[in-house]
Amino acid sequence: MVDSHVELLTARTPGCPFDPPAELTRISAQAPLTPLDFPDGHEGWLATGHATVRRVLADPRFSARTELMHAPMPGHEGTTPPPEPGVFISMDAPEHPRYRRLLTGKFTVRRMTQLTARIERVAAEHLDLMERHGGPIDLVTAYAQPIPATVICELLGVPYEDQAGPGRTGCRGADALSHRRAHPGAGGA
Repeated sequence: MVDSHVELLTARTPGCPFDPPAELTRISAQAPLTPLDFPDGHEGWLATGHATVRRVLADPRFSARTELMHAPMPGHEGTTPPPEPGVFISMDAPEHPRYRRLLTGKFTVRRMTQLTARIERVAAEHLDLMERHGGPIDLVTAYAQPIPATVICELLGVPYEDQAGPGRTGCRGADALSHRRAHPGAGGA
């Protein structure tokens, strides 16, 4: 039986750095959904295991709204401000499904297969840019951020000139969904 409440477990045992703490493994086996005490006194939940996490994510009693979340780490007490408009990953129903429906057709397996060659070209272009720049270089800003941002802008039909420059790290000005609503005939990549 697991104690009624636990605190976030971060102490690691020697060995593989990717192994979870032994106590977390024990809790996961006994009670995959366990009350969690946050450093700021807030009570939340510790969900462990793929099936349990999927059930939590689908349960409307839990929220994805960042302004309702509390940080489980000491020193990060308090809540997060609300996300920018259109950041639907931090929205609950009915807003989240509405935004998701707008994008679902753009992210099918068939569509992603069609985009594979273009994504590979974008990745190669950024590798070439990094090589020309020479080192040291920040891998996140030079590669990890601009590639998905460029692909998403192209998926949503944002013209190249409206994408942020010079590293092309996203869509400049209005968000991509606003662009699609204003230009319904604009094609994707």
